Formats: sequence, C-alpha cells, structure tokens
Amino acid sequence: MRLLGLAAPAVLVALWALFGSPRAKYRTSGAGRVGFEVFWFGAGVLALFACGAQVWGLAFAVVCVVSKALAVAWSQ
Repeated sequence: MRLLGLAAPAVLVALWALFGSPRAKYRTSGAGRVGFEVFWFGAGVLALFACGAQVWGLAFAVVCVVSKALAVAWSQ
C-alpha cells in the first residue's frame, strides 16, 4: 500500500507533464481534455474516499463538476 502511495502521485505528475500542462508535449482539447480532467480530479476524489474523508471527497467532486460545467458553458 505504501508503494501505491508513492507511485500514484508520480504517475499523475508524469501524465500532467505529458497531457495536461500548458507546455505539454501532447496537448489535449475538447472531449479528450474533459476526459483527462475527469481522470485527474477523479483520482483526487478517490484518494479522499480511500483515506476515509468521504464528506471532503464528495465536496471536492461537486466543486470539480460545477467548475468544469461552467468552463464548458463559458467556452473556457
């Protein structure tokens, strides 16, 4: 379990560098970007649930959904 605690952030950092950052080698857009962000923030939600912080996980999920919905609605 400790290895997962070290490996998961390392994998997410590598994915962000490749696909998510403003200077990413493989930029995502449209549905691909939305899918990437769902995976990215979903990992945070799952981590909160896994450590027993269900209320914070649910709150974070709601904030992420509202934020992404507004960004799509406002073409950002």
